[in-house]
Amino acid sequence: MAIKSKKIDPALMRVIQDFEEEGTAGLVRHVHALGLAHIDLTQKPASAVVFLHCSHAADFSDAKKSGIVINQARGEIRTGIVPVSEIESLADDPKVKRIIASRRLSPRLDLAAVKVRLPAFRISSRLTGKSVVVGIVDTGIDSTHPDFQGR
Repeated sequence: MAIKSKKIDPALMRVIQDFEEEGTAGLVRHVHALGLAHIDLTQKPASAVVFLHCSHAADFSDAKKSGIVINQARGEIRTGIVPVSEIESLADDPKVKRIIASRRLSPRLDLAAVKVRLPAFRISSRLTGKSVVVGIVDTGIDSTHPDFQGR
């Protein structure tokens, strides 16, 4: 369990524990903070939306047999939907370096809109941004890049 717990985000470890102890009822308390899906078990198993850290070319095509959906074929950080019951077995895979829970976020741009003159733009363009979803995955910077020399 020690190796698994180092690979699995503590929030996901808590989800697994609550699921094992209470079933889907144990997942309800996590719904507002984490990306969880299918906790009603009507069609699909209770699942977590995750970020998967792995090697760039790791092949997870065999994971489909376990109901695991990895959304990208390549990349060191990928997104996926993993049945809660399969998170630990995915962590056992030597290709997996880390599994991190996705988090529900709230917009907190109360000052930025005014600074970039968004209200005036909305009026002139009649665009609202309604139904637009933006996701950002920030993997950090390459400090060896020439643009960062001397900093």
